[in-house]
Amino acid sequence: MEKQQTQESKGLQPEIGMVGSILFFVALFSLAIPDKEGYELFRKCHGNCVNGVLHAIGMPMAVSGVFLVVKSASDSAEFTRHLQFCVTTGYLYLYLQYESDPFSPWIFYVLYLGIFDRILYPYLYLNSTLGRLKTLMIGIGLVLFNVGALETIGHGLFEHHHSYVLEFFNSVFHTPLYGINSVMGYVSPRPDHVCW
Repeated sequence: MEKQQTQESKGLQPEIGMVGSILFFVALFSLAIPDKEGYELFRKCHGNCVNGVLHAIGMPMAVSGVFLVVKSASDSAEFTRHLQFCVTTGYLYLYLQYESDPFSPWIFYVLYLGIFDRILYPYLYLNSTLGRLKTLMIGIGLVLFNVGALETIGHGLFEHHHSYVLEFFNSVFHTPLYGINSVMGYVSPRPDHVCW
């Protein structure tokens, strides 16, 4: 019993992790420019559609990593599941306010919630063999690998310049939609999503 209490008291208190996770997403929504002007600003350094397809592949994995960090910090699969639903629904609502294509926000929503609820939740969040530290390491690894690959390959090879660090929150907000629009642009070219 004493060993179990010692194990539980190690690391960040779950309540602090929950509050910190909520504050991160409040900052994301507050500091991003979640409208058409913000998307146009984002597109200044995200115009190549090959880079867009790479973002469509890499961002779901990077965002999954963020939610694994939330799971580790909060030590609660249910809290993480509810938070990711709220955040993804918030993204959908804001995307629908300015995106001209009626399908891409919904494709984003179904794709991301499918990944979160059908893969992360049953196989990682509820996995009793993964402790908080392993979950944290997997999450950080997914974020660093995918963001690093997107910067190195997508921006270095195809954009020939790196994304703007000062626009971090704007980039985190608009990247999922940009990835979906880039993939859809290959299927059906759109005048409002021109690639170079």
